[in-house]
Amino acid sequence: GLTNRYGDAGAKSNDEVHRSVSRFCDAVRNGDKSTVASLIVYPISVQLHGATRTLDGPGDLIANYDSIFTQRYRAAITNAFPRNLFAKYSGIMLADGEVWVNGDGKVIALNNFTPVCSPDDNNTSPLREDY
Repeated sequence: GLTNRYGDAGAKSNDEVHRSVSRFCDAVRNGDKSTVASLIVYPISVQLHGATRTLDGPGDLIANYDSIFTQRYRAAITNAFPRNLFAKYSGIMLADGEVWVNGDGKVIALNNFTPVCSPDDNNTSPLREDY
């Protein structure tokens, strides 16, 4: 039930998840790379220059931060409301799946790839930001 909304993902408390997700969103908003990096479970896969790459630790993330956290990706994260998140056994979803966290509120997936165009933009979007 609603007492432990994220129990399916192994969360012990909703508040812990919300606090951690809020810290992550705030850190992304503020460009606080070291805090962002500290809230991620490694290794983690990201899209870099059109290819999937595995980051082994915080240093890898910080070194590639600007390529991963493009303006569009940052906006998707910071505009997300970190409450009443969708949860299933494999994780808890932020925004439209741009970020997934585990039951401790730590980031387990960064879906930072942006399609060349989305169906609702009449194909007028610029090329991908990471090229």
